[in-house]
Amino acid sequence: MNYQPNTTEKSQKQTVNNMAVFSMIAGILACLTFYYPPLQLFLGASAVILAYISKRGKDFSGFSIAGTATGVFSIVCSILIFCLVVYSFGLIKDPANAEMIREIYRQYQGIFKQFGYTI
Repeated sequence: MNYQPNTTEKSQKQTVNNMAVFSMIAGILACLTFYYPPLQLFLGASAVILAYISKRGKDFSGFSIAGTATGVFSIVCSILIFCLVVYSFGLIKDPANAEMIREIYRQYQGIFKQFGYTI
């Protein structure tokens, strides 16, 4: 009895889904662009769409799951940052908050003066 391993299993090479990899890269870039919400929203949506396209009738791979997770996370973060900016502009426009804003500005001036900078 001569045992030979199944050569068909060895010859089948697992291929990497490029769309899923691009999805993960777009999701990671979206998480890193938190300072610019429109770009973060675009990259996050691209990551989710690329992950969905990469499925092609198969199960989600690890790359596409990572792309989907980071894409959804960045979309939620960009929406929250946008809401925070809109709320902040509402606070700044209200004359009742003028004294509070002046006090915050004075505190920032004091901090910068400690480091030798002037505003």
